[in-house]
Amino acid sequence: MSAKRKTLPKDFIFGGSTAGYQVEGATREDGRGPCSWDEDMARPGSRFTADPASDFYHKYPEDLALCEQFGVKGIRISFSWTRILPEGEGRVNQKGIDYYNKLIDACIAHGVEPFVTLHHFDTPLAYFHAGGWENRALIDHFVDYARVCFEAFGDRVRKWATFNEPWSIAQNGYIAGNFPPHHTFELGRAILICCKGLLHVSTTCSSPF
Repeated sequence: MSAKRKTLPKDFIFGGSTAGYQVEGATREDGRGPCSWDEDMARPGSRFTADPASDFYHKYPEDLALCEQFGVKGIRISFSWTRILPEGEGRVNQKGIDYYNKLIDACIAHGVEPFVTLHHFDTPLAYFHAGGWENRALIDHFVDYARVCFEAFGDRVRKWATFNEPWSIAQNGYIAGNFPPHHTFELGRAILICCKGLLHVSTTCSSPF
């Protein structure tokens, strides 16, 4: 008896994923401000650098053309907060808005639906020094940043996520210690960050589109 052939559902989206700071490079271009990882990568003993990464900032047209060629119909894009708001709040960097506008338009032109994550481990440096997600003030700043993104890109982006792997922010930063601020075995702080910081943001910040 031959095995029954299995097929994917018609609405299944075969996709890929990128990760802001991990792929863009161009950390000092077009007015981008510093995030926690910029400082961390510059510390003595660091073995890595974010420039040029895979240079997605400049090479996304080639990458998206390949997506179309190989039938990739969706892509997760993580925005870099400080590329849009260099200080984390206040002044909007038009070059950052322009970049993500061109990226989103290129996705659509190649038939690749953009799925956007707003925060991918790259907290603005000033907020990181002020306590990061242990500081409840950061929630309001994040909501303001999300609003800027919804207003600038919500006419084309329909799928949004607040955080990439919220638990990783807490676990890797305060238990395993391989993310900044490199604390270890501080389980109480990790739980506090998840329950009173990240999850609170995820339940209060939603796209109006």
